[in-house]
Amino acid sequence: MKKTALYILFFVLVFSSACKKLVVDENSDFVGVWKTECFGEGCNQHTLIIRNDNTGEYYTDGQNLEPVSYKGKVRINDNVLKIGVIHKFEIDQVPTEENDSIIIYCPCHYGDVYNYTWYMEIDGLRYYKQ
Repeated sequence: MKKTALYILFFVLVFSSACKKLVVDENSDFVGVWKTECFGEGCNQHTLIIRNDNTGEYYTDGQNLEPVSYKGKVRINDNVLKIGVIHKFEIDQVPTEENDSIIIYCPCHYGDVYNYTWYMEIDGLRYYKQ
């Protein structure tokens, strides 16, 4: 009985992880620090960090956003980016390089202007690579 349970557990683990690809293997353009533009009166911003070792984190910052923070292994399955076991994000646009820089003015950072050449869209928000 114990052997059968171990075999079943082994096959479940193999098949459940086989469909999810590591981010670096699937598309290394995802690796980096990604941030949304500042928006709202509270200078709200979403940040997504994906490292070369396929770990990452996601957090929100701002006066008008509920603080959220996730950490874990980052994987891609179809058009879903997953951090850890249960945190899922719909990929609307994979990382894309623009020929011209995208200039974002963020009044919360004392008028700093940032130049970006990569963007992606996740859960309806546009993220820019730092």
